[in-house]
Amino acid sequence: MYQIKEFSELLNITVDTIRYYEKIGLTKSPDRNLNGYRKYSNQDLHIYKFILRCKSFSFTLKEIRPLLRYLETGKGKTKSFEPFLEEKIIEITKKQKELRLLKKQISTILESCVIKDCSLLDYL
Repeated sequence: MYQIKEFSELLNITVDTIRYYEKIGLTKSPDRNLNGYRKYSNQDLHIYKFILRCKSFSFTLKEIRPLLRYLETGKGKTKSFEPFLEEKIIEITKKQKELRLLKKQISTILESCVIKDCSLLDYL
């Protein structure tokens, strides 16, 4: 069992983040010791790592919620997540196009600045 500070350090997130996830109902409130301190289990650690992994894939907390509920309950069909995941792929593809365009624009600015003295702020 982990107290909140140790738990947050294991996950490399703030105590406030943990409390926020509990407050919005993304995660359940943990059991408490007799002294009232929260105590987190290895199962809680697994759940928080899942949330952080999803966030690293640019999933929002709203998008993570149904995935987390499925993970916790095992109820429902994974097929029901297909439209959501397909939409996420479309979103990622759009972001890739935007980033390629941004890269091209910044490269153009850089080339111009190498050729002549320029002010980056003039371009932006």
